[in-house]
Amino acid sequence: MNRFVAVLLVLLGCASAFAQSLPTVLSGLAPEYAGRRIALLQQTEPLTNQPQKIGTITILPDGSFSTAVKLSGTSHCFAAFDRWQAEIYLEPGKNYQVVLPPFQPLSESEKQNPFFQPQLVSLGIQNSDDTDINHLIRVFEQSYSALESQYFNQLFKDKSQPAADSLIAKLSRSFPHNDNPYFEQYKFYRYASIRFAVNQAKSNEFIKSYLDHPPLNFNLPPFRQLFNQQFSNYFNTESNQLNGTNFRVLVGTANLAGIEQYLTQNKGWSHELSRMVIMKGINDAYYQHTYSPATMLNLLDKIQQSNWPATDKKLALRLSEKLRYLSPGTMAPNISITNFEGEEQELSNFNGHLTYLHFTSVTNPICRQQLDELAKIEQQFKGQLTIVNLLPEANLDKKELILQQHWAGTFFTVNEEARESYRVKTFPSSYLIDETGKLWASPALNPLDGLSHQLAGYFKQKQLERFRNQAK
Repeated sequence: MNRFVAVLLVLLGCASAFAQSLPTVLSGLAPEYAGRRIALLQQTEPLTNQPQKIGTITILPDGSFSTAVKLSGTSHCFAAFDRWQAEIYLEPGKNYQVVLPPFQPLSESEKQNPFFQPQLVSLGIQNSDDTDINHLIRVFEQSYSALESQYFNQLFKDKSQPAADSLIAKLSRSFPHNDNPYFEQYKFYRYASIRFAVNQAKSNEFIKSYLDHPPLNFNLPPFRQLFNQQFSNYFNTESNQLNGTNFRVLVGTANLAGIEQYLTQNKGWSHELSRMVIMKGINDAYYQHTYSPATMLNLLDKIQQSNWPATDKKLALRLSEKLRYLSPGTMAPNISITNFEGEEQELSNFNGHLTYLHFTSVTNPICRQQLDELAKIEQQFKGQLTIVNLLPEANLDKKELILQQHWAGTFFTVNEEARESYRVKTFPSSYLIDETGKLWASPALNPLDGLSHQLAGYFKQKQLERFRNQAK
């Protein structure tokens, strides 16, 4: 290497390090969003779907905003608000003049629709040039989509390897090597997705060629997508292989060390990939019930006692919290609730009482029927049950109507964030919280469909527990 090239590489390295030490700035003007705060997020792992917040776009009364974030490298970021999931690729040390999508807030019915999906859009960028990563990816994806449509039947129906080779060759000619390493990785995994489409066997060679390249970059959308496709329901898939009995036993007995050894030695995978596959396998098996959910939780607990790196243990803990969230026996999320006088209090104020937490809406005829029936149940368990009715804020204008009905319990309003804490998408939705603040029934039955029997079962169980304690 000559001296000039060596000096140039040093200077480029210093420039890159200097850029990463500077904040990335997003600014713009969006008067229709005045007063809003929009979280800027990153997705860095494929397991919990809990993105990492890296900053907040705070829009001032005049509609202006300027937000600085620190990035260690080029990052895929997004913001979820109203009907949008708006994405952007950010590079360290750069300034972006951002254009937000049109202001289109959700209606109350859309907020309550459990099947609502936000629309994926790109955040607009003013004055971007041809070297910007967002421009590079957008132009590449346009060509990719056009060619994929052209080769669709050959790829996805015929599983034609020559068709895959031809598509990749055309894209490679149109998009030769670029000095942007993030874009090169992006292309690599998009090409890998074409290989995946025609590789029905999902061979171990494919995994080692395309996915086992530590450090695993889950912030790169094509890699994250390929990982999820390749390892979906992996525990079940591997157990059903011709020689899968040994693996099935390892998983069924929660033998964490044995599973990791199986993947690193039998498959030849790195520990980093093996551990991520194990955690994804736990997640998928828990929801698919291909193995006992208790066994999957046991595996997660064993990770905390293992020699796994601290970052993996932290991810396993977050996954455990996700799987156990709102499960009977866990602490009920504490939320802020507001009475009809506008006074805020905490749900935890009701600890010490058996509480029926009842998310309802008086504009819904089914909810009104439930409220009528709930009055009878309150009389049946008089003095034993506290009823907390939680209304959407839009119901506040029905205050006088509610008070005239003499419905059971106390009424409060809650905001969308509080409803989201209990994953409330439809009304009515209910939970039973015991005297210690833990969820006893999650969800609870509603008044017309067995709540009184459920409550009778609760008090019978408590009575038996008292008898056992007295006998000791």
